[in-house]
Amino acid sequence: MEDDADRLIAEARRLRRAGEAEAALELLDQADRIGLGDDPVRGAAARMERGWAANALRRWPDAHAAFAAAAAAAPDDPQVRTWHGRALYNVARDAEAEAELRAVLARDRDWWMAWSFLADLCLVDGREQEAMEAFSEVLRIDPDNGYAYHQRGRLRAQAGDQAGAAADRQETARCGFDPADLDEDEAEEGDDSG
Repeated sequence: MEDDADRLIAEARRLRRAGEAEAALELLDQADRIGLGDDPVRGAAARMERGWAANALRRWPDAHAAFAAAAAAAPDDPQVRTWHGRALYNVARDAEAEAELRAVLARDRDWWMAWSFLADLCLVDGREQEAMEAFSEVLRIDPDNGYAYHQRGRLRAQAGDQAGAAADRQETARCGFDPADLDEDEAEEGDDSG
């Protein structure tokens, strides 16, 4: 079963990354039928793939269920917990999402994706200063993150810091990030980096 499970997870990941999230979910259903969910390690990996595929399809409740199951199976994994936090946010459970993301950051202050998701949550909640600080943390960890430069630059411009905004626009361009390509839900679509 191990070889079959690994093969199914790898193929689901390939399909999801190729934009075929529906096919990835069907393959993961097949994996569940052979008992993949009973294996703690592979089960958590399969749940993460299921969550990312559901995110790509904007099926927020399904993504939340998958990431919650992965978090239950791997409670100490910062990537799993970060995506669980994002899933909580996507189903409008902002306070729980923030608590989950802050718990990840309490254990590992260098987990850039948790900072990025926290920044997005603060931004939507109207806490611009906290969002700017969180985007700055992303950039401390990942100085080539064009999305964080773009968002921080927008916040700096709104706050009247035109010089800081101009510097961030320049860094956004240096990173090759084109804000015109930004889908308003891009952060929710699913990525497996952390």
